[in-house]
Amino acid sequence: MSDPVAQRIVPRLDRPSGNITGFANYEPSLAGKWLELLSEIAPGLTQAAIMFNPDAAPVSIFMPYIETAARSLKVEQIIVPVHSNVEIETAIIGLGREPGSGLVVMPDAFLGVHRASIILAAAHARYVQVRIRVGVRFRDQNNPVFYRQQLNDELNRYLSPWAYDEGADIVIGQRIYAGSIIDFIEQRPYVDYVAGIKLFSSDDGQTFTLAPSGGPDGDGVESVWPDAVLVAARQHQIDLIQDEIFAPDEFKGINYMKIELDFVVG
Repeated sequence: MSDPVAQRIVPRLDRPSGNITGFANYEPSLAGKWLELLSEIAPGLTQAAIMFNPDAAPVSIFMPYIETAARSLKVEQIIVPVHSNVEIETAIIGLGREPGSGLVVMPDAFLGVHRASIILAAAHARYVQVRIRVGVRFRDQNNPVFYRQQLNDELNRYLSPWAYDEGADIVIGQRIYAGSIIDFIEQRPYVDYVAGIKLFSSDDGQTFTLAPSGGPDGDGVESVWPDAVLVAARQHQIDLIQDEIFAPDEFKGINYMKIELDFVVG
């Protein structure tokens, strides 16, 4: 154990109220060395994310040494608490957009379990976000807000299963097809029918581009980089179809179009 007081094994070191024998996993002062080593590996380092799980062993014992090293190296600290693969993915995507960024993964049980995802995400930090726009009629017309959010969450799980399931593999360089997404949505028990799907992609999470139609296997979206990972955008555009019969004309024209999806204001 690194700090028996912080981990509530004993009330204080000078009067522990009992005897305990064991080994320390890490000497807290090593934390400063981790940042120094990262700076040596990446001389252009200007900011470092300190990733940890706040529900695991406390990181407070390491932080004074990291802060001292950061001041000496003139490196900005970014505190990144994470609770899931999704939050790990989001943090690493954000770091990948900022030049001079580095990552220090704190030694806790949670991050140890997720180490494969962290290594793969950091090694392949080129992510392309996929956003879906689709018209949907729900069977229950009385609670569209609930079902819209439920469908949004299920689409994220479908597009990025590895972010939710420890046993799922991260697929690099894949293509996502509109037909498969339609089939997935139609299988939801609360969905009546689906119409008017569009797929958008973004390299920076800000500007989304409509995927071109066509292809040998139907409409789909893919990255121009063979080493990229397609991930779900956090929020999709789900248009509600209210009528019993789908009227395509109602989903065309300027009143239907959305800024940053169907057009960009210069």
